[in-house]
Amino acid sequence: MLPAHTSVLLVDDDASVRHVFGLSLADAGYRVGYARDGQNGFRMFQGGLWDVVIIDRLMPHMGGEELAEKIKGIAPHTPLILITGMLGPDTRVELFDEVLEKPFPIAHLLAATARVLQRRHP
Repeated sequence: MLPAHTSVLLVDDDASVRHVFGLSLADAGYRVGYARDGQNGFRMFQGGLWDVVIIDRLMPHMGGEELAEKIKGIAPHTPLILITGMLGPDTRVELFDEVLEKPFPIAHLLAATARVLQRRHP
């Protein structure tokens, strides 16, 4: 059971990813906000109350790792999930609570979101 009004900020430059993942998260009961890149994502993060942030790694204007650093700088306990098709040895996975490599089933995203929330609110 989700806490009332559990909010997820989804930051990805691919509109189809935002659409599909966002619908799936909303169907699971989450309130979903959308940002098309790291800069917009950071502005939205600062302007709202977000329980979880799901972040693509490679985006224009500000990548996922830079966004994660900025979020952790102002809200260090906010759970962050990295979604990427380009996981490499230089990926700073330590910035994230969960890491998912694209492509993955939607069920994996929903499970990762539930896990980070459970760790935050046992």
